Amino acid sequence: MKPMRTPGYCIVIVLAALAVACASSPAPRYFRLTAAAEPAPGTGTGTSPRAVIVGPFQLAEYLDRPQIVTRAVGNAVTVADFERWAEPLDANFQSVVTANVARLLGSDRVLEYPAQTILQPERRVTGRISRLDVDAQGRAVLEVQWGVLDASGAAVGSGGQPGRRSRYEAKATGASYAAQVAAMNAVVTAFSADVAAAATPLPAAEGPAGTTVTACDRLIAHPEDPDRVAPGVETSTVDLPRAIAACTADAARAAPDSPDYGRLQYQLGRAYFYDKQTERALPYLERAAAAGSEQAQFVLGYVIDEGLQGVVANRCKVEDLWVRSARAGRLAAQVSYPHHVLRGRFGGCRIQATPQEMRGFLGSAAARADNDYYQGLLVSVLQGELEASLAVPK
Repeated sequence: MKPMRTPGYCIVIVLAALAVACASSPAPRYFRLTAAAEPAPGTGTGTSPRAVIVGPFQLAEYLDRPQIVTRAVGNAVTVADFERWAEPLDANFQSVVTANVARLLGSDRVLEYPAQTILQPERRVTGRISRLDVDAQGRAVLEVQWGVLDASGAAVGSGGQPGRRSRYEAKATGASYAAQVAAMNAVVTAFSADVAAAATPLPAAEGPAGTTVTACDRLIAHPEDPDRVAPGVETSTVDLPRAIAACTADAARAAPDSPDYGRLQYQLGRAYFYDKQTERALPYLERAAAAGSEQAQFVLGYVIDEGLQGVVANRCKVEDLWVRSARAGRLAAQVSYPHHVLRGRFGGCRIQATPQEMRGFLGSAAARADNDYYQGLLVSVLQGELEASLAVPK
């Protein structure tokens, strides 16, 4: 006869099993969103920063938990077992946006809600985060409904919109949770730039020919842009977060029939492109080119021609952009267009410029006082090739 097992014996077995299970479980890993690096003193976009309160921001219910949530295929979501936020996500989000806005404005008068008890705000930014996660394709997505209020609590419009829905995307560099949180950090940084622009837009000044010199112009005008109205800023010295913030606000205020429209659309596209936000950059460059910006026409054509940042090559589109830019007088297009035609780079495309028109392009380029030696040499070579091609019987 087998001895009867006592309840105490069973309890010992259960406790032992639990101990083994606990010992084999991974330790939780904790993550935080983080603010961008602190700026050098005096680098704000405003000349007299307003007092700004950031928050509160309400979280969608599915995000209001310690665990990190990601999107799966279809409508499914995944709640991590061991990857968690180090603090409540809404508090972390508000803290990071506050720090980023303070950095962008160069101001110590940007504080978190409920700091109105110690600071009388002139602007308050508030909203609801309806989405902040990474999808099955590895894209971090932030969707937020937000607005800016003045001291009385009334909505303040930007571009005629007192409240707005915004969406931001950034590709994660890997499948790890660290990479996914870094991508979420990037979309929060992009949102912060829009908040800074909406909270304290720079005053504008009058420019030539009815144009307006804006903060966007001062921060990212291209040195070779014939349409620029402010001193050009070299690529290596552009403060991209400040430029994106300023250009977002200034471009929103420029109507499509404004003389500023094409220039500001181009400059915002330039800022996003330098910041490797290609999908956001291209629509602005397209609008600028359509509006007649010869700089945007050449630059967009160059991006497509070279396939930069993964942009799909399209030789016929390059031909169309560059012939318009060359006809408008852009030096780089007047040289590049005949170069590509003579070397067959527009094969299969309708060549819109006649040989006589290309002769005019090269003649105009040769007469430019700002030609350097090598550019002048290239123009001379192309002129010789063009004349030789005209002399060959067809």
